[in-house]
Amino acid sequence: MRAMAAVGAVLLVLVPGGLAAKEPGSLEEALAGLERMIAEPGCDTGELVCAMGRVSMATSIARMVKTMPCPDGDAACAKARDERAAAPQARAEGMAAALRERFGPVTVEDRIKAGTLTETPDIGQLTRLVDSWLEAVRGASCPAENPVCTAGRLAILFEPDQAIRRLEPCVGLKDDAAKACEAEHMALYDRVDKQTSAPFMADLMDRAGWPDAWRFGDRADRNAWLLVQHADHDRPLQRRALALLEPAALAGRSSPINVAYLEDRVAVGEGRPQRFGTQGRCEGPVWVARTLVDPARLDEFRKAYGLPPHAEYQARINMLCARQPQQ
Repeated sequence: MRAMAAVGAVLLVLVPGGLAAKEPGSLEEALAGLERMIAEPGCDTGELVCAMGRVSMATSIARMVKTMPCPDGDAACAKARDERAAAPQARAEGMAAALRERFGPVTVEDRIKAGTLTETPDIGQLTRLVDSWLEAVRGASCPAENPVCTAGRLAILFEPDQAIRRLEPCVGLKDDAAKACEAEHMALYDRVDKQTSAPFMADLMDRAGWPDAWRFGDRADRNAWLLVQHADHDRPLQRRALALLEPAALAGRSSPINVAYLEDRVAVGEGRPQRFGTQGRCEGPVWVARTLVDPARLDEFRKAYGLPPHAEYQARINMLCARQPQQ
């Protein structure tokens, strides 16, 4: 079995035939290209999608520099890398602050910090919030072929994807009120996953292949994977994304961890055993992985793709299971 290659924590993939006129041939060229797009985005920076795309790319540059690989024990290399990353990180933070000043809190995290959102909003507030994000994507004039606009749309779509899964609008309700709330909550899943995110990803992959970190930034790469990971209603879309991710990861240009999660997701969804043990369920306070291809080789598979030992992974999820109400 070949081990997946990764560049530090950077998720890098180079997809031929993408939106950019000239493909970057190296990480340094990729960083320079992202810098140019931030400086000259080719879209209206007064529009949320464009502004979010610039922040996404700036954040990606900081992360991609911070996670450049150094030889083991090379303190001088690590110090130089960290010093190089300081200015991009400060810029990204400044751009994010300017975005909040211009548009107000946009993300779930920013809204919670600002006190305008709680972990248990009522279903009406959650619905209005989701609708505002989806309308920002649908109504944007930002050109679809512009990588900055693509990064921005992916950054915005990340928010409803997480909000409907993280926030709990039906807590404390009982009987008919609880049933009505849960039905509305499930309708939001359809609106976000089926009606918006999956069609968006299908169109994007038609036009650009995978939205890779070298052309779009590693935040866009991560956000796109998450939208596909949650498209359980559309296995062909997930298989298609996996087909784009896997060869790139084998070449060290995409996320082996994301490949592992998506491969397991597709396998379990199709009723097949999984290789990496990423998919499971809570049985009381204990998380149990679904059927495995080869339990004896589980950690071997996981290590090859950059995942920690399964016991560590399970222990972390056990803490989440323990917080759930026990029947």
